[in-house]
Amino acid sequence: MKSNASKRVADFERHVADPTARQRDHEQVVNEYYELVNETCQSFWGTTHHFSVYTGEESLAEAAENTERLLVDRGGFGPGMRLLDIGCGVGGPAFTVARHSGAHVTGLDMVPSRVETARTGAAERELTPMTSFEVGDALKLHYPQNHFDGAYSIEALCHVPDKRQAHREAARVLRPGAPWVGYDWILRDTASAADIERFAEPICRLHGLSHLSTLGQVREDLEASGFTIEELCEASELGDLEQNWIQLDQFTNAGPQEQLPARLKLLVRGAEALVAGARAHVFGIAFWLARTSR
Repeated sequence: MKSNASKRVADFERHVADPTARQRDHEQVVNEYYELVNETCQSFWGTTHHFSVYTGEESLAEAAENTERLLVDRGGFGPGMRLLDIGCGVGGPAFTVARHSGAHVTGLDMVPSRVETARTGAAERELTPMTSFEVGDALKLHYPQNHFDGAYSIEALCHVPDKRQAHREAARVLRPGAPWVGYDWILRDTASAADIERFAEPICRLHGLSHLSTLGQVREDLEASGFTIEELCEASELGDLEQNWIQLDQFTNAGPQEQLPARLKLLVRGAEALVAGARAHVFGIAFWLARTSR
């Protein structure tokens, strides 16, 4: 008989095998995925679950914090500002952003257990006065118009099926001229249909994503949502990404897959898909800085 964890992984994989189901049931899929992998992610990567740009010999933790500081600086985030972190996860980036900018950060995530972890982490770091964490959906933000002075999202909109609607919601809650900074998974513009089937679909399936946007689609979505784009590029233009794929190689080669627990096996297969997609120049990461133009 399968263990409870093995059964949950098998149920998840059956659910996400159908791209239509991933789009239709995205809230359920996101919660299923992170309830399976959250504990393991924290064991391996702490409170920051994103790829980083490297400029030298930084450690993983140093590169992650430097990347978060880079986003703060590009966005011009500073003291007295109210910022929104869409898809805050367990809080690592929000902690850095709050400390580095002096702004107040409201973190929003769809997974209740991750929000609770972020709240606990903020209290442990004495950052509760500078942060708050709430359960919510990027597609229907529960804030009034013009509520925030800036917003950012780090590798979270990839989980959203209607990415244009997420940008529209960000525009709605930002004051006029406010910065919207993004750092997110994308499909390279040069990817063919065969590339998508071979490389992008496994990434989407194993991470519970409906689809990946291209850089061109990100541009169209930002402009259609009322933003003026100041910067839009692949994150590889900001620094070296290869170290991320090297680290994932090390993670996936830790031991024979057949001996791994079901949850860890799911993460290993997902990591292998990401490395294959990145090295085939099909998977990438986008960076954008845009401002509300209304």
